[in-house]
This record gives sequence, structure tokens and C-alpha cells, in this order.
Amino acid sequence: EPDARDPHGRLERLTTFGKRLYNKVFSDEIKTLWTRAKHESDFVVLCIRIDPQASALETLPWETLHDGQEFLAAGAITGVSRLPLDVRVLESLPPVPAPLKMLALMSSPLDLKEHERLQVEKEQEILLQAVNAPSGQGKLLLELEDEAKLPVIESSLEGGRHILHYSGHGIPPESGGGLLLEDAQGNRRPTAVAEIMQSLEKAEHSLRLVVVSGCQTCKTVNARGFQDLARGLLRRQIPAVMAMQFSISDTAGLVFAESLYPRLVEGQTLDIAISNARRALLH
Repeated sequence: EPDARDPHGRLERLTTFGKRLYNKVFSDEIKTLWTRAKHESDFVVLCIRIDPQASALETLPWETLHDGQEFLAAGAITGVSRLPLDVRVLESLPPVPAPLKMLALMSSPLDLKEHERLQVEKEQEILLQAVNAPSGQGKLLLELEDEAKLPVIESSLEGGRHILHYSGHGIPPESGGGLLLEDAQGNRRPTAVAEIMQSLEKAEHSLRLVVVSGCQTCKTVNARGFQDLARGLLRRQIPAVMAMQFSISDTAGLVFAESLYPRLVEGQTLDIAISNARRALLH
């Protein structure tokens, strides 16, 4: 978990764990294959695929894999992704014609306590900067929505969107899972994964990327595997989903968005942009 009082100590512990995990998984044969892949490619992604019968392995923080020099998930030429083994691999998709259409959903219920509030205005500013930068002109159409209510989400998605970005609080699986949206009065409304899936139905055919910047939206439930929003989205054949397995600070979420979206607008592939954004979090 994030520890503002000891960030360097936490990074050391993550590195130590990541090295142990790497040495456990990377046999000599796998190391040889991995090294060959890096030599043959400009950028290579390690995709973690776990059988449902071994779902306890999903609880591990695979993004901490560390080869002794760097985290593979934030490497200069490497990245790490996950795809549960029981979720079908999508065939190659046709390119999306410019401009990309993005809906940014900011959830900040009125009855949140002061220490629970997120820097919504700052995140909006970061997204607008990516759109208005010279490299982003005409490449990304952004719609900002600060009323995180189910009817508003459904109407905003009717025209089709390529990217959906959610910023707000997630509900941990032990409390039922889902997102903390807003009711008609603007107060907190815990919203289950099934309700969210239903609200996204109209945009499923067009969505290529969903970014859920909410704590524990990708968290596993003990050994029962992913009972979460991220897995639900993947099952609906949305090609790419980014979610948080553990808690993330508001500041870290802003740093991630500030690094990710300008790179996507400039034309970087998603895997490379994510690796760079993760590397930004380490600094």
C-alpha cells in the first residue's frame, strides 16, 4: 500500500519481492526465450495468462517482476500485461480513424469527506492539455462529464466512444465491487459491476480502451479470481482495460494520466505508453 512516510522503503520492498518473483518464474529456458525476444524486437510485452483453476496466482502483483536491473512492466523496451486464460484473445482490429473520441467521467459525490475528495479539476486540466497540445490537434475529441450518474453515462456514450476514462473511487470486492458513482442528488451511489456493464452496452462495439483510475477496481477476491469490473469489460470483448489492483494515491493517478494521454495522442502504441507512464510513477 502507498506510504507517504516511507516511499523509498516501499520501493525497496517492491523491488525485493519482484526479484524473488522473477527468479521463481524465469527458469533458465524462459530467460533464454525472453532474452531472444528482446533482441529481436524494439519492444516486447510479457502477457501473464493464468488458468482459472490456479486463480490464487492472480492475487500476486505481477507488475513488480524485476530482472535485477528494472521492473519489466516499466522497462525501456519491455512491458507487462494480463489476460485471464478463460478470456478469448481478440483478432487484429482495424485502425480507428481520427479523431479518437474520449469520454472522461469524473466522480466526486457531494457527501464525500474532505480527505476523500480527489483532484478532479487537476485531472480535467491534464486531459485538456493533451487535447490542446500541438501534437494533439484534431486527433482527440474529449468530452468531460462531471456528473457521474448512470443516465448521464448512458446518454454520453450513445454516439460511440473509443476511450472511456473514469476517475473516482472504486469499491473493493469484499464490499461487493464496482464504482462509487452519484445518485440523482449528487451524493454517493455504490454501483455494482452488473449495473455498470449494462450502462456500457451502447458503446461496447466502439470502445477500444477503458481506463479505470479508481482504487482496487482490478483487485482479486482471495483465491476466487477476478470478480471485478476489469474482467467484466474484457469478457465484453473490449480490447484494452487499465485498472488498479491495489490502492493508488490521487497524486499518482494524476502523474499516470499526465504521462499516458499525450503519448497516445502522439501515436505511441498502448503498451509502450503504459510502460512509460509506469516508469514516470517510479520517479
